[in-house]
Amino acid sequence: MKLRHKQRRPAHLDAAHLGAALVVLGLLAGSCTAGSGRPAASTTTNPTTTTLLRPTTTLASTGDGAFGTRVKDVLTVGVTGNRPPFMVHKQFRVEGLEYDVVRAVASRLDVSLVQMVPASMVQMAAGLDCGCDLFIGGVEAGRELARVVDLSVAYLPAPPVGLVRVKGPRVTLTTVPTLRWGYLFEDDPARRTIEGQVRPTKPPSGFLSRRDALTALARSQIDVFMTNLPEALVVSRADKRFAVTGRFNVAAGMSIVLPLGSPNTPSLNDILTSLRDDGTLDFVARRWLGPQFDTVPLLPEK
Repeated sequence: MKLRHKQRRPAHLDAAHLGAALVVLGLLAGSCTAGSGRPAASTTTNPTTTTLLRPTTTLASTGDGAFGTRVKDVLTVGVTGNRPPFMVHKQFRVEGLEYDVVRAVASRLDVSLVQMVPASMVQMAAGLDCGCDLFIGGVEAGRELARVVDLSVAYLPAPPVGLVRVKGPRVTLTTVPTLRWGYLFEDDPARRTIEGQVRPTKPPSGFLSRRDALTALARSQIDVFMTNLPEALVVSRADKRFAVTGRFNVAAGMSIVLPLGSPNTPSLNDILTSLRDDGTLDFVARRWLGPQFDTVPLLPEK
C-alpha cells in the first residue's frame, strides 16, 4: 500500500462564528458522545497530517454516482484523532473499526482514495465547512444534535448498558431504581434512559469526562456508569476491574455526520443499509469489539 502525506492546516473558527460555536458547545454537551473515552464535540484538530490511503476492502463496488465528493475520485473523511479501537493512527497506516466502515463506504462509491482530515463536531454543528465529505467519530444520534447536522442511519449499534465494578451490586430491572447511577453530561441517550427507564430513587451523578466517571465507579462513589455497549466493551476489556451488565431495550447507534440538509445523506443511508444487510457491518463490529458484541443479553428481571 502506497502512502502519500501532505500537510494541512487545521480549520479554526473565525471571530464571526465564535458566538455560534459557544452555543453549539452547550448543545453538544447534552446531545452526543463520541466514544472511546473522548467527547464527540472535541475542539482539537489533531492529527495535522492528511493521509491518503487506497481502500483495500474486497467488497464489490456499486459505483454509486448519487454521492458527490468535493474532490473527484476521493472520499474526504473528517476525524478527530486517535481513538482505539475505532480509529487507530499508526506511523504508516490507519486502521480501526470506523476506518473499516469508511473503506467499505468508499468501495461502494467506487472512489480510489480515502483522505483523512482533521475536523470537529463543533465546526459541523456551527454550520462551518469541515473540509470533508463526511465526519465519523463515535457520534451517537440525539434529537438536539439532529437539529443542526444530518445523521446517517447507524453504522454501529450502541444500546445503553451499565458498567459496574466486578464485585459490585447485581444490576437487574428490579434493583436499578435503588442503585447510584452516573453518566456523561454529553451522553443524551444515557441521560434519557436513566430518566425514562431507570428512574432512580437517588439523583444520578453527571460527569464531564469518562475518566472522572470511571474513577468514581472504581471508588464506589457510584454503583453503575451508564454508557453505550461499544464503549463499555472497550473499557471492560482494558480494565478488568469493570464488567458490562445486560443492555437496556433501547434502539441507539453511532452515526456518520454530514452538514445539515446534505444531498449526500440519502445515498449514504442506502450504502450503510446495504452494508448492514449483507453482514459487513456486523463483521467489522465483531472484528474490533469481539464476538461478545452481539451476544450481550437484555437486563434480567431479577
